Amino acid sequence: MLEPVAPGVPMARAFLRLGGASLARHQLAMAHALGCGRIVCTARRLSPDLIAMQHDVEAAGLQFSMISDTRGLMRLVGASDEVIVIGDGLVATPDAARQMLGSGSMVLVQPVETGTKAGFERIDLNHAVGGAMRIPGHVVEGLAQLPEDCDIPSALVRIALQAGTAMREVPADLRASSDWRLLRSENDVAALENDWIRAATQAEGAPGPSAMLAGLAVGTFGSRLLQGGHGSRTPVLVGALLILLAFAAGWMGTAVAAFVLIAGAAIAVLIAARIEAIERIGSAGRTASALSHSEIAAALADIAMVLVIVWNTPVNPWDTLLDRTFAPLALILLVRFAPRFLAPGLAAWVCDRAMLCMILAVAAGAGGLVGAVKLLVVAFALAGAFFARSDMRITRA
Repeated sequence: MLEPVAPGVPMARAFLRLGGASLARHQLAMAHALGCGRIVCTARRLSPDLIAMQHDVEAAGLQFSMISDTRGLMRLVGASDEVIVIGDGLVATPDAARQMLGSGSMVLVQPVETGTKAGFERIDLNHAVGGAMRIPGHVVEGLAQLPEDCDIPSALVRIALQAGTAMREVPADLRASSDWRLLRSENDVAALENDWIRAATQAEGAPGPSAMLAGLAVGTFGSRLLQGGHGSRTPVLVGALLILLAFAAGWMGTAVAAFVLIAGAAIAVLIAARIEAIERIGSAGRTASALSHSEIAAALADIAMVLVIVWNTPVNPWDTLLDRTFAPLALILLVRFAPRFLAPGLAAWVCDRAMLCMILAVAAGAGGLVGAVKLLVVAFALAGAFFARSDMRITRA
């Protein structure tokens, strides 16, 4: 993977970027998911990119070794070890890697027609390599019979097959998806990236309207944000700015504008959460913070909704702070807990923050904000009583 992507282009294939992470980082995520303890990189010389890669490997809790020839690999691998070989330019999701290489020794293969067309090496009349293999350590000893500067992965495929290692075909549906691809040039990355981003951020179940808008935005602009190095930070900052403006508008008594601003912030937070999901794919092994930036921004949006309602509730002389905060606080708590007791499809709609804010904006404009909040609290309570998931019911249906 350290060969240039094209003649005259100094960038190595290993450091092409898919979804904001280098191909080497994606392969590290695969190796981490498979429980590898050491990463072995074949290179002729050390470079700044390789040093950065070494730091990534060590940050993931793995050992890093660089070798220049077959003898270097044979010194590292013992007969009792297991070796996972990931082919030049293969990018697969950690889940796909576990599915194909989770246990047992095998050489992954695919039909020669589709394999060679996709850029994989042919190994016999009917098969091309599948891009990876899991072999016992003693197979590496066969490299002693070959020149020191041979193509190690290609040689190990043939040695493993001659030693009786079983072939396992990569399923057609996996090869046809974006979860198992060979990328060797910037054109390959450009052809795959949008489909890969859509697959990586696809929400389970039926999404609500805000999630649909967020998905459309990520499909349109996600690649540019990730390749530009901004990633999820840009939508988080946009969401934070909108929340600050909503605080100001709510404090000044313009509740309609405040709810519209929070609705925009809610959509920005969903965009950030989807991009964070992409960033996590290429960051396996890194220590994650307790709360992501998008989760913090979402919590601030909920606080803003409560405060805007409180600030725009008519005050009676006998009202306490608890009287004024009870209904809006109950509403937000029910919105937060509803996904746990409602069916996913229903929860995606009724808990849609942007849609809820637009309902509150209309109510505020009509002078019925307090009544609307109370009705929504009752509606959520009734939804929990009559439309709860069957596994969450306390009483018999």
